[in-house]
Amino acid sequence: MLEVADSALTAGHIATEDPYALDPGLPATKGLSELRTRGFDCAVLEGSPAERFVTTAALERCEPSAVVREVAKPITTRELIHGGAPLTHAIQRLKERRVLFVLMPGGELGICTVADLGRPAVGMIVLALILAAEAGLVTLLSESPGAQLEAEMARCLSEATCEEARGRHREKRRRNADLSLAASLTFEMRLELVRCSDDRRARLGYTSKSSVEREKKSLSRTRNELAHAGDLLSLTNGDPVQAIEEVDRVRDFADRVLRALNGGP
Repeated sequence: MLEVADSALTAGHIATEDPYALDPGLPATKGLSELRTRGFDCAVLEGSPAERFVTTAALERCEPSAVVREVAKPITTRELIHGGAPLTHAIQRLKERRVLFVLMPGGELGICTVADLGRPAVGMIVLALILAAEAGLVTLLSESPGAQLEAEMARCLSEATCEEARGRHREKRRRNADLSLAASLTFEMRLELVRCSDDRRARLGYTSKSSVEREKKSLSRTRNELAHAGDLLSLTNGDPVQAIEEVDRVRDFADRVLRALNGGP
């Protein structure tokens, strides 16, 4: 499931085709004004095919007398990514480069920038990784026999929380769903049972109960925000660096769950 989540969406899903083009002879100050007016942070220079690009950051730093062509840089392999590359790869590339040019099917050139981290496709891939890890936690918890898991729940969760889980389980069974007790637990409940188990903490790479608690709060917040139509940039107050770090945290968590199920450290 993790492999499916990781490869279902591609760089092409966040690329904008036919990037906005600036007249290379335009004064840099006017080019900057055009980009700001349209809400863009990058443009290619007019010409076919597009070979150079300029960013608002570069236009802000340049001499007032400069023209756009003097500020622009060539598009090199460092800025290129194939449209079929996994979206997670594109996100990692945006950590190094705030702008990527996407080779789309048919040879068209698309563009994506750190502003595209707020696109639904990015939220979808992060949520999919969390859900894949969440399913993995069910498998991990289900290694304990039912009676043992019940005893752990009674020890680690409040009576009201236990009754909530039992109620969810009874309701699913009433509908003839073949659902285990572990699958009836919420994400927070599952991580709480991880927190209370020395063995599960070690298998998932946690060094303390407090580290599980911190991650439980962080991942639950991300999961709930994205599950209710939020986006990654809103979650991180518009900070693209924090947004990419959040993707890294989620991916690391999903990888650790997978390794635990496969018998790794």
